[in-house]
Amino acid sequence: MNSVQKVGRKMKTKRLLNCTAADFKSFDKDQLLESIRGSAGRTIVAENDVQIDPMSRGITNAEFVAAFGADLILLNLFDCENGAIKGLPTTDDPIRFLQCLTGGLLGSILSLSTIVRNRWNS
Repeated sequence: MNSVQKVGRKMKTKRLLNCTAADFKSFDKDQLLESIRGSAGRTIVAENDVQIDPMSRGITNAEFVAAFGADLILLNLFDCENGAIKGLPTTDDPIRFLQCLTGGLLGSILSLSTIVRNRWNS
């Protein structure tokens, strides 16, 4: 079954619960939102502090929560300028690399106060 099916004139998107990593790559914004709505509240979101040490050796905390069923992972305290995620090898694009490892949807919590405080203290 494709991630998007035509039903009459309306497009019907798979529920987030039934999606694979390949489905997420093909979604646009509207399809993603429809997929989340179609899950009717049965979606697990995990907030992940990327500046603390991983709970288990050899994997990131994002991979850990993805293994336990998190559908959406929010990266908290992600430093956009340095791009470091504890437990992740150094890479030019840590977000894409982490997305490949988890196979899911990643978001980032951007806190202006943190950015301003870091610049102020520099």
